[in-house]
Amino acid sequence: MSAQGSAVAGSTAGVAAAEVAVAEGATAEGAGEAGFRRVGSAAQLRVGERLLTTVNGRDLVVFRLADGVVAIPAACPHNGGPICDGDLTGSTVSCPWHGYNFDLRTGACEDDEELSLERFEARIVGDDILIKL
Repeated sequence: MSAQGSAVAGSTAGVAAAEVAVAEGATAEGAGEAGFRRVGSAAQLRVGERLLTTVNGRDLVVFRLADGVVAIPAACPHNGGPICDGDLTGSTVSCPWHGYNFDLRTGACEDDEELSLERFEARIVGDDILIKL
């Protein structure tokens, strides 16, 4: 396992909802959203909370913001730190290892313009939180 993988695997701080593993090929049944995977229940994820999940072998974190959900890799692009455990202020998440701040709406790093977060299409349909890789 890589340093990145081990950093994320041990992360649990600030997780308000249960972790969900989504198997390859699982779909958002009944949601009418082709290519999306159901990763959790919107009713169980309040604004400001996060959900750790694995989709097709990728560790992700879903943040619930005031106007929807955002899905990103669970590891920071700077040095693989557990950004999934970072402080969330509005729509900005801070990596706990080196303090890099990322805008979840754009993926931009506020501290280093060379860095950005990969973002995945995410939405809420009914009570389903859906992600498309």
